[in-house]
Amino acid sequence: MNRILSSFALVLACLICLSALTAAPWSAGYAAESQSKAGPPRIVAVYPSDGMTDVPVDTGIHIIFSKPMDREKTMNAFSMSPSPALVFPSSWRMWNDDTVMVVMPAKALQYDTLYVVTIGSGATARDGNELGTEYSWAFRTARRPVLPSELPKNGGFASGDLSGWNFSSEGAPGEPVPTWKVVKDGERPHALLIARDLTFDMGRASIEQELDVDVPAYGLVFVSFDLKLGNYTNKVYTEHHAYPAKLIVRYLGQDGKEHEFTRAYYYHPPVDGGLDSYAEFVELNKWTSRSYNLSTLIPRPVRIVKIVLECSGWGWLTSFDNVRVAW
Repeated sequence: MNRILSSFALVLACLICLSALTAAPWSAGYAAESQSKAGPPRIVAVYPSDGMTDVPVDTGIHIIFSKPMDREKTMNAFSMSPSPALVFPSSWRMWNDDTVMVVMPAKALQYDTLYVVTIGSGATARDGNELGTEYSWAFRTARRPVLPSELPKNGGFASGDLSGWNFSSEGAPGEPVPTWKVVKDGERPHALLIARDLTFDMGRASIEQELDVDVPAYGLVFVSFDLKLGNYTNKVYTEHHAYPAKLIVRYLGQDGKEHEFTRAYYYHPPVDGGLDSYAEFVELNKWTSRSYNLSTLIPRPVRIVKIVLECSGWGWLTSFDNVRVAW
């Protein structure tokens, strides 16, 4: 509540300052301002402003008029679509000698919704002059925040649930087809196993999930998961860029462009081409946990687009569990 009141006070102070600057009697403008006070009232400023996006759902609607207004007639002239939860008269507040009207909905606005606010022509100043012309503007509220524990969906593969994940594979015709399934692994009741029988033709399989979620512009953002490599090639070396496990996070950076964060995992190193700079050694047949701070990336992520778990090579036996994106 204190945060909301503080935000309200800040917005109100800014709008009143704007009103004062707009109405300031600078040189020849003073005469014009005096004439406007004798005529119809004007709307000097509004918040949220026209076209504004990502507006907090707990915001109030602020309107500054050029002169003191008749409370009842001005309140009755207010409308908003879709209609928020309003309680008359407690949702309406008049400030600064009735030149500022603030409408505070009784409940939060809807997420990711375009609102149109209208002040009808019947809004009347204390001196009896009406606004005369209807005034409308629009803004859009912020998208519903996603709880980090929900990302990605079924990241723990509980009860064999794979909904939300998309599986794909590729390989030469007639060669072993990669498989994926949720299995019990020791004390772990559920883990995702992606496997391909050994062959001498390259293959690839991946499981991915579209996230398309905004992440905070400040603070820490992590991706983490558990991994176990089986004896994936029976000591037959794989080719360069082929790894039995790979993590790929596609994200939108602060520069407005899409980027990839990649980590690969191996036990048997490839013979040709060496290892990629993003490759990490892990022991065979042992669960290991990996966690990465995405907020240190340059450019910093502002939206996580997709998470991909990939296996490639001649054959593999790879398990994943507890996939999480958190902040």
